[in-house]
Amino acid sequence: MTERMTVSYQGAPCYDIVISGGFDGIAAEIGEKWKGRKACIVTDDGVGPLYASQLQGALEGAFSACEIFTFPAGEEHKTLDTVQELYAFLIGRRFALSGAIYPLFPSPPSWARRSGASRAF
Repeated sequence: MTERMTVSYQGAPCYDIVISGGFDGIAAEIGEKWKGRKACIVTDDGVGPLYASQLQGALEGAFSACEIFTFPAGEEHKTLDTVQELYAFLIGRRFALSGAIYPLFPSPPSWARRSGASRAF
């Protein structure tokens, strides 16, 4: 089953979030739109070993490169220091603003569950 949610800004659609039970259709969903651009999968060390290489394999045909950034699992690691490490990772691999970031986590972060925003994840 695939679910699509359109994100809008000031009343205009900006992009879609596609939620699916697997990675099989991701290259077809992306199509030619992102050819020549880079992708980065952001995950933790609990989920990454289980699924990141599968997602990377599915994305490689749609992007010029696909990297994986992994940080330690746990709420205590969801900090600005980790974001700084992610930025350094992306800069070190010469990512441009035109690249794509794919979050890969087991469930919504606690702040999203508390706010009721879990549908977006």
